[in-house]
Amino acid sequence: MEGNSIYKYYQKVSDRYYVALRIPSKGKTDINYIWEPLARRVVITGFEDFDFFILGERSHLELCEGLSGLVIIRQCNLESRIMRRCNQKLFIECLSAEIRRKGGRANLNQAVVNFIWNHEQKISPRYNTKKL
Repeated sequence: MEGNSIYKYYQKVSDRYYVALRIPSKGKTDINYIWEPLARRVVITGFEDFDFFILGERSHLELCEGLSGLVIIRQCNLESRIMRRCNQKLFIECLSAEIRRKGGRANLNQAVVNFIWNHEQKISPRYNTKKL
């Protein structure tokens, strides 16, 4: 499955997780990456080749993607009341189904590529571009 992911063009150089902070300035949006020391790595069944991490506390969890620092899923925006109020363990167990419901692997790749493209090819300090 690794050939079906955007990650084959990048190599990991750091173990730190960074979140993209959008700063509006003069008609465009600048991106700054901020290190999140409390981020926790997450492996989602069916999406092992992606780099995900979780931020926040119960009822305020966010699933972020490691290459762009983009927030993929916010717990407070989920449809199910149970999922909006669940603990971290249940949230992680249901992420695979939630990602598939939102378009799956193709949608994740598209969201990451669109984010990188719209912000002048800036990526997280966690990754570098591979020389092809």
